[in-house]
Amino acid sequence: MLCEQANLRHAGLDDWTQFFGLHAEERHNASADALVTAELALILFSHARRQQIDSPLRLAESVGQWRRRKQSHSF
Repeated sequence: MLCEQANLRHAGLDDWTQFFGLHAEERHNASADALVTAELALILFSHARRQQIDSPLRLAESVGQWRRRKQSHSF
């Protein structure tokens, strides 16, 4: 929803880091994974702000709307 062009429906951390061109120093190391996860979160927060999603409540509302649109297009 925040980054539909990614088209990564069931993606893991490696898929997301590759999509955004990030690099984890040492994968499957707690500190390195936490750092790259934080970097991904910052990127997605930026995408959310561009869509006027500025709170957890607004995110929940947007996810609900997105899901309803997806369901209506699948019929």
